[in-house]
Amino acid sequence: MVRVLTLKALGYLHRHGHIHRDVKAGNILLDSNGIVKLGGFGVSACMFDRVIASVPGIRLWKSMLVSCCYKMAPEVLQPGSGYDYKADIWSFGITALELAHGHAPYSEYPPMKVVVMTIQNAPPGLDYDRDKWFSKSFKEMVAMCLVKDQTKGPTAEKLLKHPFFKHAKPPGLSVKNLLTDLPPLWDRVKAL
Repeated sequence: MVRVLTLKALGYLHRHGHIHRDVKAGNILLDSNGIVKLGGFGVSACMFDRVIASVPGIRLWKSMLVSCCYKMAPEVLQPGSGYDYKADIWSFGITALELAHGHAPYSEYPPMKVVVMTIQNAPPGLDYDRDKWFSKSFKEMVAMCLVKDQTKGPTAEKLLKHPFFKHAKPPGLSVKNLLTDLPPLWDRVKAL
């Protein structure tokens, strides 16, 4: 359910002309009631500022980000190319992989190697044999997000119609259960 609410937040931003540009697990926050908040707007951008190209229905942003390169879309990492809100969808897919495996794809490599691998290699994803415990719909959803040709990638609204999200449990159920036996943050910090 956390992913559904995060995707709805991204859809809201995109409809209002903004790109988050730093979608990652560390920017998906939960309050004590299990309410999902999207944070980390330090590098977000308005699609109406400094746009490099404006074709009817297409607006592209051009800048290298200070965000973590492990989650950046190929079009963001390519010098001279432009990108739009679908870069957030790529990052959302990488975040899904990060949450599934406990680490982002290529996280064992130095940043410059990650940039090259992201641009040159096929998109990362779930292995249908190795990752048997993940549902087919989860694997398909991740594959939809991680499309190298940004013109073929889904919007947040289209992604929300995918069966993986259609069959998600109501928000209060899964998120609140996560927090039920968790000690308060202060106690966890003291324990460290």
